[in-house]
Amino acid sequence: MIVSPSTVASMSADVATRVEQLARGADLAWVADVLTARRDAVLQRWLAAAKHQPFHLARPEAAIADDIPRLYDALVALLQRDQAPTIEAPSPQEDPSVLDAIQAHTRSRLAQGLIAADVVTEFRLLRQEIGRALRQDLPDRAPATDVAGAVLLVHDALDGAVFLATTALAQQEAERQALTAARQVMETERARFVASIAHDLKNPLATAKGTVQLLRRRIQRGAATPTECDGALATVEAAVDQMDGQLVELADVASDAGASAGSAPLRLNRRPVDLIALVRGAIARHQAGTERHHLRLDTNLKELSGRWDETRLARVLDNLLGNAVKYSPTGGEITVTVRCDAEWVEVCVRDQGIGIPAAQQDLIFECYQRATNVSELIPGTGVGLYAARRVVEAHGGSIALASSGEAGSTFVVRLPIDS
Repeated sequence: MIVSPSTVASMSADVATRVEQLARGADLAWVADVLTARRDAVLQRWLAAAKHQPFHLARPEAAIADDIPRLYDALVALLQRDQAPTIEAPSPQEDPSVLDAIQAHTRSRLAQGLIAADVVTEFRLLRQEIGRALRQDLPDRAPATDVAGAVLLVHDALDGAVFLATTALAQQEAERQALTAARQVMETERARFVASIAHDLKNPLATAKGTVQLLRRRIQRGAATPTECDGALATVEAAVDQMDGQLVELADVASDAGASAGSAPLRLNRRPVDLIALVRGAIARHQAGTERHHLRLDTNLKELSGRWDETRLARVLDNLLGNAVKYSPTGGEITVTVRCDAEWVEVCVRDQGIGIPAAQQDLIFECYQRATNVSELIPGTGVGLYAARRVVEAHGGSIALASSGEAGSTFVVRLPIDS
């Protein structure tokens, strides 16, 4: 049966009222003196009872008193105080000394490997032994009202404090477990992120290494011509530039993540750039890496000059074209359209790939976010589009997505022509 918090509060209030009524007319000081004299015997009986509990049988050396003696003394002190209610006096269920001893013992036991139910059993054993002392060790003619008042007061203080302490510690444990789970998720995501970065950097590195090895063998055979050497060096240079662009992108993301700590905003290295040549170079790089896709440029412009950050803008194009290729696993046509007017240039990258669900199209420009329809077989960090948006917006432009959610995506980049 589940008891609601309001029911528990009502029951506690009823018990507190009965305790107060009995304690008001009872002389508890002499009862406290008896418990003080019987202290060692009560604690010894508690220890013997604790050692026979199932959770201590396998490890009898763990059945030690810990904070039980301090708790016992706090309960006796509660009996020794004047029981007349005052505004300043705390409820027996909230006595600071009792609560502190219970919390300390609970923490100690949990650290030793016990569970909350085992710790509660130890507290109940203490209540049992105190009750036995009050029944067996008091004089035969002891006033029943005094004894009943003492029993109720001790039971109320102990049970109420145990409930409050274990509830608080259970909440702390739940929070700790939630934090641990969150850390595990972060570690998993971090490992996946690092693996994706390694994968992205490995491709151009493998291209450069393979080209150098091939060129070395041809040189050793004396078969390498100056034209072949020049072409091979151009391939290596392009691969290095690709890795450099990826590292710049990661540095930008790291800089953005540290912005709240006072890091500088993204700074652009503007210089005259022919955007058409930049687009053609990006198309050539990505076409060289695929045979299933056909990349083409659709524009009537021979050149288009403006003042932009060439390295970062090239990385934006690499991200968009790389995604178009990656998320079109069956191949198809990828079209890059460039249009402009007197003030703005618009670059559209259109693919025939898997598309992006409509409900998630606003999320993909956030850092580390990827659409849910992306297969685990297609690696990615969720950084590229975020970095692209940051670069485009730093130029004063915008980037948007048009996708049916079923097939094909079109990314539209708008940049002001800063001449």
